[in-house]
Amino acid sequence: MNLPQRVSKILFKPRPAWGTISQENRTLRQMMVGYVIPLAALASTAAMVGWTFIGVDNVFVQLKGIRWGLYELVEKFLVFTLTILIVIFVLDLLAPFFKSQRNINKSAELVSYSCTPGLVGALLAIIPSIGFIGYLFGVYGFYLWWLGLEPMKQTPEDKQIPYLITSILLIIVVFAVLANLLGWALQPVFGVDPLPDLKLH
Repeated sequence: MNLPQRVSKILFKPRPAWGTISQENRTLRQMMVGYVIPLAALASTAAMVGWTFIGVDNVFVQLKGIRWGLYELVEKFLVFTLTILIVIFVLDLLAPFFKSQRNINKSAELVSYSCTPGLVGALLAIIPSIGFIGYLFGVYGFYLWWLGLEPMKQTPEDKQIPYLITSILLIIVVFAVLANLLGWALQPVFGVDPLPDLKLH
């Protein structure tokens, strides 16, 4: 799989891309190792560079430096990869409730490719003050998700919207919970804490 080409096709030509993908037989492992992990690594590296050299430094706060960069690298990578992995398994378990096909590999393809806009948008973390905009790219991913339900999960038309809404809620909740838990766990490890770093100039 050519990673840049696949990213481009799923972003800009999603309907034909899903048609091609539905004929492939990529495993969960292949999707994680060959697609999700490289994109998550790029996004995490962008965050590391941004928080190491730019950070957030204004009249109210100063959060910047190598410790913040390393923390963002590890935290973002784990949040991205674990969120996608957990959602893949839960989405597949829920498939019968929406008269959809249970197939962990197809679920892996659906979730991984649908998360492409969010992972690409996360590259904006290289400028931390605008990094939050990258998460908005993920909204387009929900459209990709909807397009992929029928070819990837054989979801009937009347079940596509309920399945999509459930999937959206699932990924938002899992992402938020993991971000908070990992943030709480990793901040002491890297010696960063946003509260002590708050300062008035």
